[in-house]
Parts: sequence; structure tokens; C-alpha cells
Amino acid sequence: MRTTLNIHDSLLRKLQVLAQEEGVTLTAIANRALELGVARLSPPVARTIYEPPVFDLGEPVGYNLDKATQLADALEDGEILRKLGLRK
Repeated sequence: MRTTLNIHDSLLRKLQVLAQEEGVTLTAIANRALELGVARLSPPVARTIYEPPVFDLGEPVGYNLDKATQLADALEDGEILRKLGLRK
């Protein structure tokens, strides 16, 4: 899109020098500068932190969860024995 902007002479000279140093057009440098400026001026997007609901499940009856791996091993052993019993 084409438009007219009034740019201070000192800023225009800086943009022209940058364009010449990078070997790009004044339009390309001006567009890049405007993109960076607009991004910096935009307020950051507020993000809400998701807090999952928490439920008290009480104490497990008959299991000591301090030794959860022992419980998992016992349950796994029981399942293996059950499957072996089905193969007979």
C-alpha cells in the first residue's frame, strides 16, 4: 500500500544509511523498522495461568504409598500370575 509519511530528516538519513549498508531498498528498511517498533509498542498479551481443580481423595486403605514401587510390583506380579493361570 502506498502512503505519505513525514519523517524527520535525521531519521530519514539513518534509514538511508542502513538501507545502503544492507543493500536493500529504503522501503524494506522502513517496513522492518516499523514492524519492530509496532511490536515493541504493543502491550504484552496477558496470559492466564490454568489452575487445575484439586480434590482430596483421602488416605488409601491398606496401602503404604511411601513404598509405591513395591505396591506396583505386587500388583504386576498378581496380574502375571492371573494371565499364566488362564493359559492352562
